[in-house]
Order: sequence, then C-alpha cells, then structure tokens
Amino acid sequence: MTSIMKRISAALSALLLVLVIFCSSVFIAVHGHSHCTDEDCAVCMELEQCRSSLNTLGASLPAIVFAAAVMVLFVILAAAAIKCLNGSTLISLKVELLD
Repeated sequence: MTSIMKRISAALSALLLVLVIFCSSVFIAVHGHSHCTDEDCAVCMELEQCRSSLNTLGASLPAIVFAAAVMVLFVILAAAAIKCLNGSTLISLKVELLD
C-alpha cells in the first residue's frame, strides 16, 4: 500500500469518526425530548444506540490520544537519533585539509 493510499484511508477513517460523533449528537439533540408511546419505541432504541456509540468513543478517546502522543514522541526521538548517529566524517563531507 503506497503512502498516498495510507493517508487517504487515514483521512477517511478520521472523517468517518467525526461524522459518527456529529450525527449521533445531532440525533440526540433533535429527538431527545420524544414522548414514548410503548416499550418498543423506535426513537428510544435509536437514542440508546447513539448514546452507546458516544460513550464507547468517549471512553476510547484518551487511549487514542495517548497512543498518538507516544507515536509522535517515537518519531521525534528516532529522527534525532538518526541525525546524531549520522557519522559524518571529513571524507564523507569531502573536506580537503590543506596546511
């Protein structure tokens, strides 16, 4: 999978996550004050699904943020290590020492 395809799939996943959160919140806001007529109310079942998805995403959000922070820190440390361990010598830099 190429780098562009990975970026596109990551962007689509993030967009889908935001869309689920937004649509669930809007549905709860619009239909939150519905008056139930019976036990098998379709609106109430849908509201419960929306609340469940928001609770699930809300509980996993700190773990996602922590994992992203660890990845960013790892990339920064790896870049610094590569820069320090470059091993540049006068010959690799093609410096001519003339007395």
